[in-house]
Amino acid sequence: MENLDISARNINIIGNFLARRDIPSLTKEELKNKYEIEKADIIILFGGSIIHGWNVAAEALKNNLADKILISGGIGHTTDELRDIISKKYPEKKKKNRSEADIIADYFKLKYNINDPLIENQSTNCGNNVTFALNTLKKNSIYPKNIIIIQDSTMQQRMDATFRMVPDSNINIINFAPYI
Repeated sequence: MENLDISARNINIIGNFLARRDIPSLTKEELKNKYEIEKADIIILFGGSIIHGWNVAAEALKNNLADKILISGGIGHTTDELRDIISKKYPEKKKKNRSEADIIADYFKLKYNINDPLIENQSTNCGNNVTFALNTLKKNSIYPKNIIIIQDSTMQQRMDATFRMVPDSNINIINFAPYI
């Protein structure tokens, strides 16, 4: 039992490190306290199979923490799992051959009546997610100063590091792992 407790504690240490949150809660007050802004220019939700993160992003948009949301995710290693999960919730929706971003956009429309997210549906990994998302913003003449990024918690730290590798980027990245 003691080894199990030690293992659980160590897993939680790693999980807490990976699930990066730059603010303790995703609210206007926290954005104002830390960044002197009431909302970000955009939220970017990166694909993944954990619906709780999608709900956090949708609620942030509904709570006016940004004017727009971009959903980024093509077909990658979590896509089949995501399709299975959504098939159980919404069996009537077409999932076959659809990207993570497109499936998440359908979910946003059905559950939250969010009808106009920006979509980046070609990326297949973290590096592509970031560069393709930024290219999608440019194509839509969006040049953000502040971006809230949301990803499955075990990938949050990695997404932040990938953003920081973008040359000449003056974007303030605000991490919010949806669960810890």
